Amino acid sequence: MEKQFNGFHPDGLGFLIGMAMQNDPSYYNANKHTYEDKLRKPLVDLITDLSPLMLKIDANLDTSSRRTLCRIRRDARFHPKFPYRTHMWFSFKPPNKGNSEYFTYHFYIDPDICSSGIGFYSGQARSMITAYKKRILEEPKLFKKIINIEGIKKLDLVGEEYKRKMNKIPLPNVIEKWYNKKSFSVHLDEPIDQLVFSHELLKKVQQRYIDLVPLYDFVTGRDVRFNFKF
Repeated sequence: MEKQFNGFHPDGLGFLIGMAMQNDPSYYNANKHTYEDKLRKPLVDLITDLSPLMLKIDANLDTSSRRTLCRIRRDARFHPKFPYRTHMWFSFKPPNKGNSEYFTYHFYIDPDICSSGIGFYSGQARSMITAYKKRILEEPKLFKKIINIEGIKKLDLVGEEYKRKMNKIPLPNVIEKWYNKKSFSVHLDEPIDQLVFSHELLKKVQQRYIDLVPLYDFVTGRDVRFNFKF
């Protein structure tokens, strides 16, 4: 299949800079064509080119841009003073799940950084997080092997921690810091550079997503694929 993503456009990120300075409908309407052609289209193209990989990782994921890509306009109930986003993101989850209900592969971009990784959007995916922690206690050696994968070790582990240790049995420190988070994400925030404006960004995101397959399998209760090929 012919690749569609050829990198982001500087004007697309410039649109987000302008939105940060003038967050209102007049700015959006005057620059809607820039948003559509220079920002939204590259995001849709990136989603399209990532879709075959995502469906091989998990055939149950919804890869339509309508479901994966965030809207530029925020929910006015929660952001009445700043109705538009100054960043964009997308995430892959099953059709019957929301962003807060699943362990999602995600991508984020704003005028300063570009980021990709995997994680829980919030602690609302309680049953999934509980099952993942139960599996850590049952298979700590397997989990340790996963988090020592080089492509995972170089990413940042973030997420709110419990004030007291939650594990009732001793765990190695390297595992405990994962177990004691209410929810977590692993990703890497990288500065905007020429890679972002080229087709090569697709390859980088693909490789990061492939590196994370064993962690995805572990958290979602699957047999862990250490030698996943695409």
